[in-house]
Amino acid sequence: MGVFRFGAFELDPAAGQLRKSGVALKLPPQPFKVLALLVSRAGQPVTREEIRAEIWGSDTFVDFEQGLNSCIKQIRHVLGDPRYIETLPKRGYRFVTTKTQRTRRWIYAAAAVFLCALCVFVVQKYSRTLVAVLPFDGDDALSEATIAQLARLEPRQLGVIAWPVARLYKHSGKSISQIAKELSVDYVVAGSVRRAEARVRISAQLVEVRTQSTLWSETYERETGEALALESVIAGRIARTMGRELLAATRISGDYPWSPARALDLRDRQQGLPPHLATANTQAFESYLCGLQSLSLRNEEGFREALRCFRRAIQEDPHYALAYTGLADTYNLLGEYYLLAPAEAFPRAQEAARRALDIDGGLAEAHTSLAFATAKYEWDWPAAETGFRRALELNPSYATAHQWYAELLSGIGRHEQAISEIAAARRLDPLSPIIQSVEGFIFYNARRYDQAISVCRATLARNPRFLPALHFLLLATERKGGAESPEIVALRRIYNEALLKGPRSVSFKSLLDNRSQFDPAPYSVAAGYASMGRKDQAFAWLDRAYQRKDALLAFAKVDPNLDPLRGDPRFRAMLLRLGLPP
Repeated sequence: MGVFRFGAFELDPAAGQLRKSGVALKLPPQPFKVLALLVSRAGQPVTREEIRAEIWGSDTFVDFEQGLNSCIKQIRHVLGDPRYIETLPKRGYRFVTTKTQRTRRWIYAAAAVFLCALCVFVVQKYSRTLVAVLPFDGDDALSEATIAQLARLEPRQLGVIAWPVARLYKHSGKSISQIAKELSVDYVVAGSVRRAEARVRISAQLVEVRTQSTLWSETYERETGEALALESVIAGRIARTMGRELLAATRISGDYPWSPARALDLRDRQQGLPPHLATANTQAFESYLCGLQSLSLRNEEGFREALRCFRRAIQEDPHYALAYTGLADTYNLLGEYYLLAPAEAFPRAQEAARRALDIDGGLAEAHTSLAFATAKYEWDWPAAETGFRRALELNPSYATAHQWYAELLSGIGRHEQAISEIAAARRLDPLSPIIQSVEGFIFYNARRYDQAISVCRATLARNPRFLPALHFLLLATERKGGAESPEIVALRRIYNEALLKGPRSVSFKSLLDNRSQFDPAPYSVAAGYASMGRKDQAFAWLDRAYQRKDALLAFAKVDPNLDPLRGDPRFRAMLLRLGLPP
């Protein structure tokens, strides 16, 4: 077959190896064979029957459909971009490369005067470079600021791995090359911060993973109070350097109207510090980071502490846009978890998100927060989708936008798109327990229970008491209908214990909305009645959920627990009230 090259990848069928930028990637034998077949016929449709005959053999008795679906999922996960494998409904698949795309456009528009611009667009789209910014020794805050700046500079060209992920890897004691290999990034930014009396010394370097060479390094020394502002200078230098690398890698001539290096250089010179990071208040910035960490816990203490941290950050700096988005996300989740009445929580989230947009209209985090409330509270699906798309246009590296957009797509029944979107979120933040758990939930909604169980178990292997993963694992196991194993019995006990002490506890709810009597989440009650076949009670509680704006109604169209209700005219009427086609 020879060696095939596409993007940063190199596929050697004879050696059984798939490499990215010279680094070998792990891909099991069966998915590797499927990928080799598709790549060898790049741009051409390959039917499922052809794949079965070539890879599985005509006399096999294994579950071919499930096996092939699993292979495609693994291939897309390893490549990190689902667009390489195009699904041809009811037919098979097609491998799509930048070369195939360019050739197709030249054939279809050979006489068009804007061919060069189209080719540049295609190269940009399929040649996105990934960089991980590791925590600066002595100052994690500078790393977060640098990431935020980089992510906004040229989001279609430059993907930035989420800071909490890089932080976990850095603190694991692994070398830079090991971290880069596991995160599958092309570049790594590392540095250090050293303070002495009233001075601060900051060193930073940009390392190319493939060659292990330092492309750029510099040291800055300033007054202590200027440390935070230095991220603009550092990010700008990194961006210009990476712009040159992108220019060389994609072979885009400087004669074209658009040049990555030129665009990055102009933006760095003209904009300076982005408005959403324009805070000279170190306490405000640290409070914001504290809020992010607390919010990620998805438990009682985490939500409580997140509210305190984001409010403190805003008190320290009332013009700090990111602190408002953190507050908005906290209220969004309080409303979704039914810890605070949705009619109270979501308007507060919308108010905070709009305040952030007033400060910085181009802040992806704020557009994401507002889109979440639009979906879960207003049930305005087209407007919410527009909001998520706008957020991802502004910052394709924002994992939470991919995650929440995936939830929207799942809720309205676009399962394949939801799976692709949550895969993008995991690629950007592979260690996030909530993103992993939501992937299990999306598989659950698509009735892919085995995959849901597998994903949730993998999440619990790292976070044994993470409540969402426990919940989704139990849902998928129960719907699959298998015998109750000792493991499941133990998981249910752990889950029930966590519920009593977790975010749905009466004490925390009372703390938030000053009510002493526990008010159960109506959608959850309705789902319980539906799964038991008690339709009248289920519909009564669904009506109550509608009246109280229960956010989980966003999943009524696809929730397996509601399957016993689907033949009832009342169910169709409920979906129409939600703006969902039956």
